Amino acid sequence: MAVGLNWLFIFDTIDIITLCVNSSNEKAIRLYEQVGFKRKHELSFFTKEIEIDV
Repeated sequence: MAVGLNWLFIFDTIDIITLCVNSSNEKAIRLYEQVGFKRKHELSFFTKEIEIDV
């Protein structure tokens, strides 16, 4: 993965890479942190089931 990221940064037009990862995917988070990614934001997702009587 590190080789792929280094390749991306040889392009002048790429100066940042943003990832969205499920917070329960600890293996992916560890992998991304190992290659230099930092946590910047944590997103929350809310749902509510609405019952409609017909």
